Amino acid sequence: MAFALPMLVAPQMIRREVMNVVKESAGYGHLAFVFVMVAFGLWILSIEYRLGSSMGWNIIIPIIGYLSVIKGVTALWWPKWFKETVNDLYKENTMAAWGIVSVAIGIFFWWLAFSVY
Repeated sequence: MAFALPMLVAPQMIRREVMNVVKESAGYGHLAFVFVMVAFGLWILSIEYRLGSSMGWNIIIPIIGYLSVIKGVTALWWPKWFKETVNDLYKENTMAAWGIVSVAIGIFFWWLAFSVY
């Protein structure tokens, strides 16, 4: 939700910042971004790492952790491909759509946190 509302209000600014983060010439900024992604995924996986069919809604937690680790490793090993992918995903005309999707996911997680758990 931290990026969802700015994506709706100022999509050009958010796109510029995202492109600055994934640019290869950013030096340690790119590595710090990758480290944060991997650390976040490992932190989530330290809480719950198993995937099981009997988990119910709890299966969302390890899936987010695994996806975050995979995203971080991909950004570390293939930075050019990662930059191209981010450039394709965050086009200026699709930033509002990503903002709406982010708001919907945030509302879903709020509902999940307050009603299911």
